[in-house]
Amino acid sequence: MARACAQAAAEGAALKGAARCGLPSGPKRFNSGDPRSRSFRRISPNFQLTSPNPGAHAMAAIWNTIWPLILGVIGYILASFVGGPVRRLFDLSTEVRRQMHYRGNVTVPKREPLLGTDDGIVEFQQKQERLEQAQKVFRDLGAQLIAFGETERLACFVLRMFRIDPEQAGRGLIGLSNELPTYSVARAAFRRQIEEALRIRTGS
Repeated sequence: MARACAQAAAEGAALKGAARCGLPSGPKRFNSGDPRSRSFRRISPNFQLTSPNPGAHAMAAIWNTIWPLILGVIGYILASFVGGPVRRLFDLSTEVRRQMHYRGNVTVPKREPLLGTDDGIVEFQQKQERLEQAQKVFRDLGAQLIAFGETERLACFVLRMFRIDPEQAGRGLIGLSNELPTYSVARAAFRRQIEEALRIRTGS
């Protein structure tokens, strides 16, 4: 107890001596606007008197500049090599659906009953022309889909995730064009192949 009192007395004498010499008598205080003050640090929690790792700040600035460029390149690749081809495939698929509805059930002309009269000959020729035109249309659409599958590999990779296969649909269309002159099981099978490969419905 006596030692504590003596120490307190010594500190009091030191403070009085400092006051006589014009020295500060306590810990230095800063106003609230000084960056070194505690109140300023409370107001600005992100403030640091010194940067602990300047290299980290430099790398962060570089990444903040590079990331937008990387995202832009990725967006361009997706738009050019996936978005555009997928849009074109949907247009082709729409045309296939339209032609399947319009020409898919084209009738096969029979020679014997129609060729006995002039009207029968004209009717036979008209039906034969419709059949040949349907074959030509389906073969052309099939060739376009096969070419799409052989050239747009990245887009086809994405489309297969959704169970869409342009090449299979193209082969089905060419097979259907070859089977149109007959009412065979293969004709119906090729029609189902087209519908499953493009995920479309074209009716019976």
